[in-house]
Amino acid sequence: MITESEQQYLAKLITTAREKIKEQYGVDFGNTLKIDLTKNMDENKKTILDSLKIEKERLVINQNEAKKQSVSVAREQKKKTEQERVNAENERIQKMKEDEEKTIKAWKEQFNPEMIIKSPAYFEMEKYIEMVCAGFSNFCVVVSQGGLAKTWTSQGILKKKCKDYAYLNSFTTPLELYNFLYDNRQGKIILIDDCEGIWESKSIVSILKNATELNGTRTISWNSTTDKLDGRTNTCEFDSRIIILTNEIPDTDENPHLQALLNRAFLCRLNFSFREKMDIIKEVSKKEFQSLNTDERKEIFEFVERNTSEATQDLSIRTLIKCYQFYLFDKTIWKELSLKILKANPRKEVVLELMKSGRPVREQEQAYYERTGHSRADFFRVKQELIPKRTEYAKVA
Repeated sequence: MITESEQQYLAKLITTAREKIKEQYGVDFGNTLKIDLTKNMDENKKTILDSLKIEKERLVINQNEAKKQSVSVAREQKKKTEQERVNAENERIQKMKEDEEKTIKAWKEQFNPEMIIKSPAYFEMEKYIEMVCAGFSNFCVVVSQGGLAKTWTSQGILKKKCKDYAYLNSFTTPLELYNFLYDNRQGKIILIDDCEGIWESKSIVSILKNATELNGTRTISWNSTTDKLDGRTNTCEFDSRIIILTNEIPDTDENPHLQALLNRAFLCRLNFSFREKMDIIKEVSKKEFQSLNTDERKEIFEFVERNTSEATQDLSIRTLIKCYQFYLFDKTIWKELSLKILKANPRKEVVLELMKSGRPVREQEQAYYERTGHSRADFFRVKQELIPKRTEYAKVA
């Protein structure tokens, strides 16, 4: 038998154990712990502690199982969410491609020769594209700053010079490019317009090398098995011709594969002077734009012309379009908004001022250093940007 004080001690032990289990595991231990009056104090205490140990082990096991199940559910949910995201992205890309095709088709149907931007700056590009159309060249690459209508002008030339051409102007994977070239492999002019990442992809460069081979029969291939060929064969003869428009070409010194591709091309680098850019922008201002009439477009162009110079940063057709949009948004403050984007490069402004000063070059260099803190080499680099070389064109090979 146990004494009354021992019973009180054991009762308190049971209560404390129940509270700790509830606090730690969130579970009510219930009334499974009992005091056995036929046993002594030590036996009761051992029974209580053993029961407590067993219950804790059970709860730990249950808790671990619950965690595993929770992790598994979370993984499944994450996998499901990721798949939904991928499906949504694929649908978005597909919709974008369908919209692009509709836009291109509508553009071709509505095109008229007056849409071509007329500027001497495009002379070499126009002749190179005409060479491709006439079959004197299989491959041409045109490089220039974006936003100066090389896409617009090249499509205008193609519309006039060839009956049919294919146009690709969205992000493309190597397989997508193979499928596109495969579908347009017979006697077409293919215009690839600054597709993001094509120069960095070894697979894409390899496909283009085969498609633009200078000698013998040209053959393109896809060397791995995939159901995304959609019935196309893994290889085919290719006798179409390719024009690529791009804003820049990476350094080829450490990329012999890219250099080998460009060796097959007639490469035209368009370096527009400030005056040539303004001539192009003026031509664009003569074209219709939303609800703006002729006088309004002329007013906006003349404002842009008055407030720009060789030092203006990122001057392009997009600059004019943004000013159009400011005007359509609010005719009372459009000039203030436009001036915010007609920013000049401070270092170019200094060099331009010094060039116009008539001072000897050595004094200009020193004055540039004193006013900007930049070196002699930087002075000549900025000066070179202000006076670009005449449009460069050369057959690389």
